[in-house]
Amino acid sequence: MTNKVTGRSRGYGFVNFISEDSAKSAISAMDGQELNGFNIHVNVAKEWPSLPLSLDQGAIEDKKRGNKMVSRSVWKDPFVDAFLMKKKNAALNRKIWSRRSTILPEYVDSSVRIYNGKTHVRCKITEGKVGHKFGEFAFTRKVTKHPRAK
Repeated sequence: MTNKVTGRSRGYGFVNFISEDSAKSAISAMDGQELNGFNIHVNVAKEWPSLPLSLDQGAIEDKKRGNKMVSRSVWKDPFVDAFLMKKKNAALNRKIWSRRSTILPEYVDSSVRIYNGKTHVRCKITEGKVGHKFGEFAFTRKVTKHPRAK
């Protein structure tokens, strides 16, 4: 869309159609129309690759099965602190200060102690925690109930 007065672009919109014929008819009907002082220019969007080029076949298969790291972009690896990557076996039964590190499948069925800013909180790593951050399971605030009024 472009502003009629200034000629500046107002942004883009994308629409998916069921069939190619309905898309072509919508393009021919809407191209050049005016809406609230804006000229509408409609054309076919260019094709983009469905997956980033850096993904390997194993990552594609994991994505099909539903195993995904949801906290970072698809083309990036999950963030894990260098200390945890070097000494996976040694770090699994020790204290962890890296709350920002992603929990990997290698850590399943292990017990870790995660720092919450004051103490280390014991946490058992299960399948459901894979892909989340260590810090999500060590709360930094203490829950206190208010005393009841008499």
